[in-house]
Amino acid sequence: MLLIISDGIHEGVEALASYLQLHAGVHASLALLDLSIWEGVGGGYLIVPRIPLRTVLVERGIVTLEGERGRFIAPQPASSSTSMLKTATASESEFYAQLDQRLPGQADKLKGFVLSLKPFGIEPEFGKSLFLRWQSQDGSTLSAGTIEPTGSIWLLKTVTDARIAGNQEAAERYLEKVASLIHGSVKRYENGTIDVRGSDDRSIRLPTLLQFPAEWKDAIANLVRDISGK
Repeated sequence: MLLIISDGIHEGVEALASYLQLHAGVHASLALLDLSIWEGVGGGYLIVPRIPLRTVLVERGIVTLEGERGRFIAPQPASSSTSMLKTATASESEFYAQLDQRLPGQADKLKGFVLSLKPFGIEPEFGKSLFLRWQSQDGSTLSAGTIEPTGSIWLLKTVTDARIAGNQEAAERYLEKVASLIHGSVKRYENGTIDVRGSDDRSIRLPTLLQFPAEWKDAIANLVRDISGK
């Protein structure tokens, strides 16, 4: 058992945990432990341990009173698709709320796009950002991109994960395709990282890339197929 213990669990810890999970040779389980440290009034410290959990939002039924005695509890609305049968986390709702506040109308488009990736094994993970992740045949977790609530998209980790999986070329083809869609370019930095920049030499913007949902989806499908054979 490996424990990461901190006075506050920050976003970078998730990236570290994801990196460790890519290495099958690490024969240990990993857990996060948040120790909230409070200074006592009379001296000393109060240390409160907490295991970070993902809060699940519970759908509420609607109770309608009819007359003096009658009542009717409306059922939860049924999903239009069985693939939507999953609970929404507080992080997911907060992410989409922030995205919709900054870029009105993009949240619904992104939800539909993320849902369309389900057949390729893409499982969205929500924190301060949205991580498009999937698993290769050996159980390694890889990235197809990170989307911030500001609308910026980063593909740095896609290349890093593909390199560890032994097929960096597949990730580079993916980046080249994305760059061509937005009339951007693939940038190679001195530290060895690779990412896509838009036509203005800035980060990829969600509204721009979502103009080509079918092409983006096909590029992700090819990435998954080339690396994992799915």
